[in-house]
Amino acid sequence: MSDSMYEKLKDNAYFPYFDVKKKHDMKDLSREECMQIFAKMNEERKPFMHRYENPFMNIPSYADKFFGMFSEEDDIVIQEKIDGSNSHIHVTKDGVTCYGNNYILNEKNHLQGFWYWCNDHFGQVPEQFYDLDIYGEWLVPHQCEYPAERYGEFYVFDVMEDGCYWTQDRVKQLAEVCGFAYAPVFYEGKFQSWKHLMTFVGKTALGGKKGEGIVVKNQSRLNADTQQFYIKIVDVEFQETRHSRGKIKTVNVDRVEKKKNYMDLTASIVTGARVRKILFKLVEDGELPSDWKKLEDDDLLKRVRGTVIKDCVKEEKETVDKIGNAFGYFCGEQIIKIAKTIE
Repeated sequence: MSDSMYEKLKDNAYFPYFDVKKKHDMKDLSREECMQIFAKMNEERKPFMHRYENPFMNIPSYADKFFGMFSEEDDIVIQEKIDGSNSHIHVTKDGVTCYGNNYILNEKNHLQGFWYWCNDHFGQVPEQFYDLDIYGEWLVPHQCEYPAERYGEFYVFDVMEDGCYWTQDRVKQLAEVCGFAYAPVFYEGKFQSWKHLMTFVGKTALGGKKGEGIVVKNQSRLNADTQQFYIKIVDVEFQETRHSRGKIKTVNVDRVEKKKNYMDLTASIVTGARVRKILFKLVEDGELPSDWKKLEDDDLLKRVRGTVIKDCVKEEKETVDKIGNAFGYFCGEQIIKIAKTIE
């Protein structure tokens, strides 16, 4: 961090609690002296470290297995991934409880001042929003640099009620009513393509030189039990500064476009008519129970996919050959998609 940025941060009300201040105060000490100070601080803080089970999902980074998690019918929100600390606030008629990602916060374990911010601002939450878990990013200096005035702020990005996520339009409305900042949104609308998503990676609406990445939220599948509906994509340039967290995958656009082509080709031959015909034939022949819709996806595929593949090879061999070894996977995805539409 530059000296000029450090000087600007001094004007922030929560600057005394920022880690950068502690590090700056110890800059002339030896490594051994610093280690001793940190050890003493950690020991003093131990009695105030109270873990809890955070109900918020661990949003996965992009991996090829998530390729099919969006369809063109899905409504999505692309939100800036802010490089701060995941935290949340819970207000009731009895007061406020503040949380970091893993710990309940207090005066001694305060997540670089977030506990103090909550106690300064929880009165802005009206009774209609009591008993909700309001999630956001507590922005303190990390790796990605933002303008000084952006720090010491809580950027709301989600609300949970009884274990379920609110839609983003409701989250935004809550933030506005409470007078809280809302995490920037780059796009709201139908899913277009992974290539389209990648155009937003690295952007920031907070005024920094480069954004950490994006979080894509599938509003059409919100709270789905068996399907991933949030995913994050971190900018490659930023990943290279975070070796301690290991490699974070990003989207290989060429590979994704190839998969999209395979998926479209598969859909052109694994049609609703073909899958229905085979399902009903298998039921008729006693190879599939009449209540097959009660089967788990994997069990259904074990009984059906082989027959569908044989039928496609017989009738549409040229298309199957174009897709090659990947046909079995995309065929399975298409069968499950169609099966869920059959009454």
